[in-house]
Amino acid sequence: MATLPSGFPDSSCHQITKLESPGVFTPEERERLREELVAAARADERISGVALTGSAARSALDRWSDIDLAFGIGDPARLREALGDWTDRMHREHGAIHHFDVTRGSWVYRVFLLQSTLQVDLAFAPAADFGALSPTFRLLSGTSVDLPQAHPPAVEEMIGLGWLYALHSRSCIERGEVWQAEYMISAVRDQALALAALRHGLPAVQGRGFDALPPAVKAPFEGAVVRSIATYELKRAFRVATERLWSEVRHSDPALAARLEGPLTELSDGRHSFSIRVAAPSDRDAILEVVRAAFSGGGRDGKEEVDIVVKTWRLQAALDGLELVALDEDSIIGHVLGARGDLGGREVVAVAPLAVSPLHQKRGAGSALMKELLHGAEASGYALVVLLGDPAYYGRFGFEPSGPLGISYRPVAEGNPHFQVRRLAGYDPSYRGMFTYCWEGERPTI
Repeated sequence: MATLPSGFPDSSCHQITKLESPGVFTPEERERLREELVAAARADERISGVALTGSAARSALDRWSDIDLAFGIGDPARLREALGDWTDRMHREHGAIHHFDVTRGSWVYRVFLLQSTLQVDLAFAPAADFGALSPTFRLLSGTSVDLPQAHPPAVEEMIGLGWLYALHSRSCIERGEVWQAEYMISAVRDQALALAALRHGLPAVQGRGFDALPPAVKAPFEGAVVRSIATYELKRAFRVATERLWSEVRHSDPALAARLEGPLTELSDGRHSFSIRVAAPSDRDAILEVVRAAFSGGGRDGKEEVDIVVKTWRLQAALDGLELVALDEDSIIGHVLGARGDLGGREVVAVAPLAVSPLHQKRGAGSALMKELLHGAEASGYALVVLLGDPAYYGRFGFEPSGPLGISYRPVAEGNPHFQVRRLAGYDPSYRGMFTYCWEGERPTI
């Protein structure tokens, strides 16, 4: 038997787990190896403290978890010696086939790949620096020191990296450097996801919190996945990734988002064609994200408009063929909902909020949705379309104030120009009286 270096425990006194099988490790093998490594560390006189880190420290192991251990070294002058001895042990006794180092200050993280595909991370730090850098640290034996907790990435840095990657995405696409373009576009998406994770109190580093994001937040990011290196596909994914980035910036810094909107739109070629189709139930998460984004900002969070859409769905009050979405390729960028409205006991079309994602506004998507809605309502035989909105905008589609036609809406003052109607071919003057939206239900008379 070879003589082990001074201070390193002799392995002849215990069972050695060497995972050499070409098959994938089992959880039982992993735990057996972890126990052996911990026992060896406790027996190593150079090691002043042993800690679990990673998922094991927070009792979150699963089938695919790796081994993460941290060792404090009592004499800093012997850290390199201990590192070398433990590396020899991992290769000689436990089937390591490669390793590399990641350094953070005085800490050295040596990462091993075993033949069984198990990853083993062994961290070494001087005793004076050995302590919890994050909540995923559980001391098993020996001593540790109190250290400042690591802070999550700064939002400002993540935003900056996001627009920096967007700049490089545009350049790579235009140069035909398609693989680097794919890398940069994915980086834009990942910065936006990291911002979303921070906003929801989730880990942002290395994507650890991404899967725990609410489904309605994750769904719009699916369109930012690059599916091929064709130029048109790179541009499509880039547009979605840039829009997601801008949307997240607006949540954290509305003033900065306002300054970034123009440049980000130009970078991603935001002035592009789109298509209109009838909405499907599978679109709903993406629709709510568009509505929320369209009506957020200036101290508002879009909740009121989202609630209107959700209530209409819950009441099954959307009119057949009159809930429409605008799409950039296959990503939803706009939405309008024609719902049941009551005017003196007669059914008319009530428009739920017309919404277009911020980076696609002022490019014709809203106009296209409204025109298609009016065309569909007339083709379906409706006489009147009703909405509450900006007269300067909706006047271009033929909407007019409701008051002169004898139509009123109790929540607004009589004659309020924002409550408007659009007469269709089936209209006649008998359409008058008090109007109620389907999502409001019956209102008491005064």
